[in-house]
Amino acid sequence: MLQIISVLLQYLIQPISTKNTEYYLKVFRRLEEQAIEQDKKLFGYIVAHEAAIKRFASIELVSGNNSLDPITTLLND
Repeated sequence: MLQIISVLLQYLIQPISTKNTEYYLKVFRRLEEQAIEQDKKLFGYIVAHEAAIKRFASIELVSGNNSLDPITTLLND
């Protein structure tokens, strides 16, 4: 029963989190493109942060193995 619930949650949560992340990625990429030169680095980091969150969620929902790698990589850069 627990396994069935886990699979159902995966199929319900993943589209929601992917949809939200895609929305914010588009917004932050647009802000990065339109930013003045001195702010481009900041918005580049924000885009990378959102991409790391998206990758974390995708890995966590599928397997949970090494899901923190994208976030750790971002923080170590």
